[in-house]
Amino acid sequence: QHYRRRVEPLRGSTIIEQIDLSLVRYHESPELDPEPPLSYTEVLPILVSIIERGWGGFFALKYLHFPWSWRQDERNIEYPWSSDFHNFLLQYNDALLHNRDVSCLRCDRNLPRGRRGWMVTSHYTPLAYGSQSFTCCKCMNHYCTNCPDEEAEDNERLISSLPCRKCKRIYCFNCQEMETCQSCAQNCCVDCGDFKQCYHCQEKICYNCVSEEDCHDSPANSVTCITCYRCRGRTFQEIKEELGDDNMSWKIRTRFILSGLGD
Repeated sequence: QHYRRRVEPLRGSTIIEQIDLSLVRYHESPELDPEPPLSYTEVLPILVSIIERGWGGFFALKYLHFPWSWRQDERNIEYPWSSDFHNFLLQYNDALLHNRDVSCLRCDRNLPRGRRGWMVTSHYTPLAYGSQSFTCCKCMNHYCTNCPDEEAEDNERLISSLPCRKCKRIYCFNCQEMETCQSCAQNCCVDCGDFKQCYHCQEKICYNCVSEEDCHDSPANSVTCITCYRCRGRTFQEIKEELGDDNMSWKIRTRFILSGLGD
């Protein structure tokens, strides 16, 4: 009830541009324990009252960020079409398409592009499910996910298509520098501060890819990535039998393919 009273004044708003329901600050993990008593069955009617303005006129809402617990609720994942939250994602996506004519700030092409809508409604990308695409959570500017930054030396994109692995937010690269884990290939904010350097391959890895086991030939207090730990002194077939095809990372495959030992 406490959280609902704080959201209730937003009912039917025509001026609110950004709503963040995550209950955490930037670069903090939204995986709260215990989960806050913020029920989407109580909050969604208030959000619906805002976006319904888009069908009969105009609503100012540009960015909506949901609690991680809503985005990972098994009821939404296993039975999406009977889920109030999933149906609201579809409704909000349609309202944005109907209400707004938005283009990429860099190339001026219309957004959203391709088959993706404004909201990620596919469960094939669990990390991104329920997040808003093409939009920076901080400055709320819009960019194509494949539009390159011409001023960057490596022609890097201006915005990621996937959220940061830790804080679960999507930033443009003007607001937040991102690193890519060289073991799992997922992005993470530099300010989330979870990157280490593997002693053996010298590559930057995220906290999830640090091996819990120490290599016998590693110095004390050094870091070993799970790929180096699994690969050292073992054959590709041995690792494949242990992990299976579904859990075989691209880095392990590449390492053995380049050595002529993989398939």
